[in-house]
Amino acid sequence: IHNTANTEYDLINTNVQHYATMPLNYLGYSAEYLDARRPLPAEQLTGRYAGIVVWLDQATGREGAALRAWLTQQRKVGVPIVILGDGAFLFESVDAEQFGLKYSKSANGRMRLHVEQRDALLGFEVQPALDRAAFFPLRARDANVLLTLANELNETQDAIALTAWGGYALNPHVLVELPSMLDNGKAGNTSRNLRWVINPIEFLRRALQLPEMPVPDVTTESGRRMLMVHMDGDGFANKGEFSGSPYGAEVLLDQILKKYPLPMTMSVIQGEIATNGLYPAQSAALEGIAREIFALPHVEIASHSFSHPFQWRKAVANPDEEGYRLKLKNYDFDLRQEITGSINYIETRLAPPGKKVKVFLWTGDCNVGSDAMGIAAQAGVASMNGGETTITRSFPTLTLVAPLGVSKDRQFQVYAPNQNENVYTNDWQGPFYGYERVIETFEMTGTPYRLKPVDIYFHTYSASKPASLKALDRVFKWALAQPLTPVHISDYVRQVQDFNHLVVARSRDGWLVRGDGNLRELRAPLSLGQPVIEAGSAVVGFNRSENRQYLHLGDSEASIRFAPAATSAPYLVSANARIAHASSGETADGNTLNLALSGQVPLQFDLSMGARCSVHADDRAIRADSIRNGISHFSTRTHVIDELRIHCPR
Repeated sequence: IHNTANTEYDLINTNVQHYATMPLNYLGYSAEYLDARRPLPAEQLTGRYAGIVVWLDQATGREGAALRAWLTQQRKVGVPIVILGDGAFLFESVDAEQFGLKYSKSANGRMRLHVEQRDALLGFEVQPALDRAAFFPLRARDANVLLTLANELNETQDAIALTAWGGYALNPHVLVELPSMLDNGKAGNTSRNLRWVINPIEFLRRALQLPEMPVPDVTTESGRRMLMVHMDGDGFANKGEFSGSPYGAEVLLDQILKKYPLPMTMSVIQGEIATNGLYPAQSAALEGIAREIFALPHVEIASHSFSHPFQWRKAVANPDEEGYRLKLKNYDFDLRQEITGSINYIETRLAPPGKKVKVFLWTGDCNVGSDAMGIAAQAGVASMNGGETTITRSFPTLTLVAPLGVSKDRQFQVYAPNQNENVYTNDWQGPFYGYERVIETFEMTGTPYRLKPVDIYFHTYSASKPASLKALDRVFKWALAQPLTPVHISDYVRQVQDFNHLVVARSRDGWLVRGDGNLRELRAPLSLGQPVIEAGSAVVGFNRSENRQYLHLGDSEASIRFAPAATSAPYLVSANARIAHASSGETADGNTLNLALSGQVPLQFDLSMGARCSVHADDRAIRADSIRNGISHFSTRTHVIDELRIHCPR
């Protein structure tokens, strides 16, 4: 719940969307946003929602009383509530007592403070700030208090607490802003200087009283972290700083796209390369390069719009003003021309026969409206971009890890997992080798929490300079050295959309899962035990990583049980491919696991099975390349196995 977003374009600036949603996504939950200034839902929330997170961006006005009354009703029916930041609307009211809170005014707000009590959950990225101006006496009755401050009069403030109804963390003990930093001579922006006092993932898990359970995970496919590649078409017409001054797009084609036959999603801007664009004299050459790129079998085709809107909101509101997009002759901004029109241009002028545009990549500020997302959906393409995940060792904070996306009206904008070289090169001012630092982002979003897949995301102009091209090549080499599962952007977008609808419910002895089939990976804590591999469950394997395990499903519906003892049935540990379908069973002569693997690169997969087990790939017996710690490692030259049969006799 927020109280500042006046339109759907403003949601990305709210604390609850920008900072609280990512931890909730990691915990397996999607977010719906409500404005406290508008009527709040009257229907029953229990059974439909895991809880309520209130993080207001400004002091409440008249909406404070209505919000307070609504939360009081939700508390009575048992919906967990978390209040972050400013809780004055509740704490300073007569209703505070119903929440077990006692507020009073301080006798002297200028007295020195000290920490009387603190929990190990605090100091996650920065220690609590002792701000005299923010201090007021507050006691939480029958609560697990995580931080208590006291002044020289022995007045105390329970600043962070877990309670029977949920929990709260007061300002300034949620986020602390560090003194302004410099990064390569540029003043750091505010968001890069914010640090979490609490561990947001663990605090929200405990405050919302979330059960230990398997949750959907969109970072991983078949037990391996996913790898994606996508390119925004900016700079397609740029000449490269190489002998002969070739187009950067041509350099990219020869030195990256042909060199690394990974699934890639490549785009162009119609207004940059078409005859009615910025460079009509160069159009024939540019379109020729685009055709070569789109003809590559591992390339998925995307549009990056007609006029590359810089600010979508302003471009929509001011269609005849050129300052919010590329300056194209005789063109007034039109959403359908940007999306549907550019898709039609690519499919009729650039794509090989029968090959369709699969993705629309948002441009500029990527803050698009639900109307634009709806047009992309009607066109039958996935859409993605935005998000600003830029965590690095220079700025090591989860405040710089974006959520999966943002819901606007009935549409959901999927964010890019991480950002492109423009961020790492200071808006293309240098150093031009800066994109190699995205490897830090990949590493820091992979452990200790696996928050994002790996996405090699760049612009065409990355191939126009030797330093940036070398950095891009180094990033590809790093990715190929990791145990990853390559997928297309459209695959990832469908998984995120499935995440928002997938259901995990309790059964008599475990969990039932139902989705649309695009998302086939769940994450569960080791404390639940080991997944049971059995006929009819649709669980075909799992892979343990640190203190969690990734479960692979062979169908859109699954029944999951856990057991303390290790399974004797064979199972898939991991693969660099998607499980197209699967079945397992136990017969009189032993256990059998049947899989169909569909990959984008030569297959690699790991199996857990006994020494007497046999493996057949499409009726041909195959042997493991190696066996380590009871795991058999296989590799093939093919991208697909229609029937992988593992049989383990009794």
